[in-house]
Amino acid sequence: DGWFNLLASMGGNNDRRSRTSYSAGALLAEKDLENIYRYNGFARKIVDLPAFEMTREWVEIENDPENHGLQKLDKLNAKQALRDACKWGSLYGGALVVMGIDDGGLLEQPVNENGIRNVEWLRVYDRHQVSWTTADVNQNPESPYFGEPEYYTISAYTAGSMFRVHASRVLIHYGTDIPERARVA
Repeated sequence: DGWFNLLASMGGNNDRRSRTSYSAGALLAEKDLENIYRYNGFARKIVDLPAFEMTREWVEIENDPENHGLQKLDKLNAKQALRDACKWGSLYGGALVVMGIDDGGLLEQPVNENGIRNVEWLRVYDRHQVSWTTADVNQNPESPYFGEPEYYTISAYTAGSMFRVHASRVLIHYGTDIPERARVA
């Protein structure tokens, strides 16, 4: 702005305002995040409360007077699965829900929407259990998955195994909303 005052250190090389900048904090490791969540009740509330509030009143399904849809969601424990995806997405920076869709296809294949008979299970995985390579990214600009992974590799801690799943069989929670470039990184 052109103002300069040597006594107030305004302008020039000694201006304290020109020396102020933002520096991003260090990213916390998975174990550090787990320990903070596990042993700090305040931190746990920060993560849990929004997830609880988002699912507290749950859903209403129109044109289902006998509540078959809600009974199915209850049987799948869908409320808890979505709540967990929100929690782990917020804590770790992302999570996804793999849907066990009975459509005659394998997890690695796109969902056959005309062949869906049932959704048999839902499983939540945090971002540290999910990976993909650049070869998994869809390069077709006309695809609904353009620029996004079409396949995810899941590491199941409890089973000690890995499997691949097509993007049409997952629900993704990205965590905090950030620009695409930062999210991909």
